[in-house]
Amino acid sequence: MPYHFPLGGTSRQLTPLVTIHSCPFTRGPVIKFGARMALIKLPNTNVVVWSALPYGPEAELCFASIGKHAKVSNVIIPDFEHTMAARDYVNQFPGVSVVGMEGVDESRVTPLTGGKFTAEHANKVLKGSELAQILKGENAQDLVDNFEFVYVPGHQNHELVMFHPESKTLFEADLLFNIQPKSEQYGNINPTTGLSFIARYLQPYSKVGNWLLSKIIPVSEGNKQGLAAIASWEFERIVMCHGEVIEGKQASKLAFDAAFAGHYK
Repeated sequence: MPYHFPLGGTSRQLTPLVTIHSCPFTRGPVIKFGARMALIKLPNTNVVVWSALPYGPEAELCFASIGKHAKVSNVIIPDFEHTMAARDYVNQFPGVSVVGMEGVDESRVTPLTGGKFTAEHANKVLKGSELAQILKGENAQDLVDNFEFVYVPGHQNHELVMFHPESKTLFEADLLFNIQPKSEQYGNINPTTGLSFIARYLQPYSKVGNWLLSKIIPVSEGNKQGLAAIASWEFERIVMCHGEVIEGKQASKLAFDAAFAGHYK
């Protein structure tokens, strides 16, 4: 099991609307990637869960920090590798909608009751009325009113990138890694030592890391369009599943371009 038991980690409020929980996660089984979930509080006080972590005491504390009576309306599966805990939230929060993409094994994970992104929706900004045509169910309006998406099926894991304009935050799972020696996900302990040494290259300014990234999201016309669509957003923060949150407009744009400018510029 790549998650630790107990899950551990720490919760932190990034903005009054965005709270994250960061924890250890091991792949391979020796590469220390780390993992992260985000809770986004909406104007109607409902909550959207992005990249769900296993539900337990740590998740309960994270929810408590944004309000004990908040209603979870949607769970966002950010790509088809980040599905392990989605069912926990369906069981815990009756009426919640789950949104994902083609390729998710719904019989194993959970039905995508809130909508499914497919190739016809690929590589462009999806918002407003166009987004409303993809989403379904009574909770769809929470997403239509508060988020924008770009679906990149040319990514190995079929990446669904999400943007929250109110907080100017970009959310992505495996599009960009930012693993650093001082790791929030590992309690400020260096996760790149020993057999996990390869993790040190998984950051936007590493030539080795960007070469590895090109194997996950190869240069293609479709991916070029998708990355250009993501770059068009005015984000000032990048929240990723694996590595350190990037804060600030300049730092965020520089990191994104360090990894992807060769793809779309």
